[in-house]
Amino acid sequence: MNLIKNVIFTACDSKYGDFLTDHWLNSLKENVNLKNIDIVVLDYGLTKEQVSKLKKEKVIVEKCKRDGHVVILRFRDMANFLRKHKYYLVLSVDGGDVIFQADISDIFEKNKKSFQAVYEDVNLAFDDLFFKQFFKKEDCYKIKAMIKGKKMVNAGVIVSPANKFRKLCEEINFLITDKSKFGPDQIAVNYIFYRDGFNELEKKYNFLVSTSHGKFYIRKGIFYLNNGEKIPVVHNAGNVSFWRVVKNFGYGNRYNKLKISLHLFQGILYFFIDNIKKIKDKLF
Repeated sequence: MNLIKNVIFTACDSKYGDFLTDHWLNSLKENVNLKNIDIVVLDYGLTKEQVSKLKKEKVIVEKCKRDGHVVILRFRDMANFLRKHKYYLVLSVDGGDVIFQADISDIFEKNKKSFQAVYEDVNLAFDDLFFKQFFKKEDCYKIKAMIKGKKMVNAGVIVSPANKFRKLCEEINFLITDKSKFGPDQIAVNYIFYRDGFNELEKKYNFLVSTSHGKFYIRKGIFYLNNGEKIPVVHNAGNVSFWRVVKNFGYGNRYNKLKISLHLFQGILYFFIDNIKKIKDKLF
């Protein structure tokens, strides 16, 4: 019997701190079997009240230096934390736009020796947007060559053995030279995954509402697949709030209204972006 704990990481600042405590954490604790699992929140400017709420729920709060974008810095600081603390498996999850609706502890029992993550259903051409400014010139060439023509993996939910995850984080921190903006971590993760290998995680463990081709519906604030199954991990992704397709996103029957017009528009837009990207990759 393994006595070493697993760990769930997220990162947050005061802007999303109330969502983290009232929705992310509440939904996690109510739905997920957390036996033998630590919850660690990397703190990039949470308020005293938010930190107090987390600590009352036995969450480990790790104060971190905010000298860049939280989404990028988290990899540096997860590596730092893992150098000081021993864990078996790691689950890294976005903190400001994710809720849990069913138990996901079984993902710690699958593919215990490899990275696990979910494919995006569309390729949003991240590699065209996040190269020159964020990576060294010599790294750009090898990264482009590795991920060209491949499906994009979403970095919002990653499962990994702790030792491999620490090395992943260290390399991401090394590769990204400009850590000030949202986005380049997705490219770095894809490069390393395709170079070193990974296993696909079922989409329900990181259901990307805006880009998923899987049909779903919302009833009394709960997200369901078309077969009636609750979606375990719902990810209302988007760098800015107006571009997120679920209004009043949260955990409970008073939340979650789909922005139907935006969802339809995004579907059409992403269809064209995806196909243009495929043509471009074939030609160049």
